[in-house]
Amino acid sequence: MVLVNRILLVALGMLATVETAAAAEARVAYRLSAGDTVEIGIASISERTQRAVVQMDGTIALPEVGMVSVGGLTPA
Repeated sequence: MVLVNRILLVALGMLATVETAAAAEARVAYRLSAGDTVEIGIASISERTQRAVVQMDGTIALPEVGMVSVGGLTPA
């Protein structure tokens, strides 16, 4: 009985790993393009975030920075 429980536990762990790896691969494969909405946060100021829509030329407008090219970049 203990052996069966261990086998089930290992099998569940392997399924969770496969699910996590597939989700991570999907996130990495995605590239930002026109029409996407991104949320930008400033690392030193956690309560300050800015949302912007990616324009047709692949840029977003950030008030204190100006135009930033993000087209083709990954979200992470």
